[in-house]
Amino acid sequence: MNSLLKGGQGQISLSPGHPASRLQFRKANVQKLGPVTPSGSFQLLLDKGTWDAVARGGLPGAHQMLLECLRVLSPQGTLIQFSDEDPDVRLPCLEQTCRGCTVTVQELGPFGGITYFAYLVKSTH
Repeated sequence: MNSLLKGGQGQISLSPGHPASRLQFRKANVQKLGPVTPSGSFQLLLDKGTWDAVARGGLPGAHQMLLECLRVLSPQGTLIQFSDEDPDVRLPCLEQTCRGCTVTVQELGPFGGITYFAYLVKSTH
């Protein structure tokens, strides 16, 4: 992806147009982000299916993932999770782990008969 970002492999450059943009791709274990990024590094984190996949291995792993996401968010940062998981299941998990945060949900869809949700976790610090 970094090669594509720079226009390598015969591709058109994916470089952002805004001069202040600093787009980078990093491969990391979402439960252990320390080796690739310090605390408070991000204003926005988007999760499309990562929580769903990690939670299938057990909620302790999903909670660890969430704690790492919260660690790398800036004090004004926001985590947005997109999922088809019902709020009755997801919200208690998020609220339990994200103490000191505001957790809200927005219904998106339905699309193709499936209702999707956007779960927003915003620090209240």
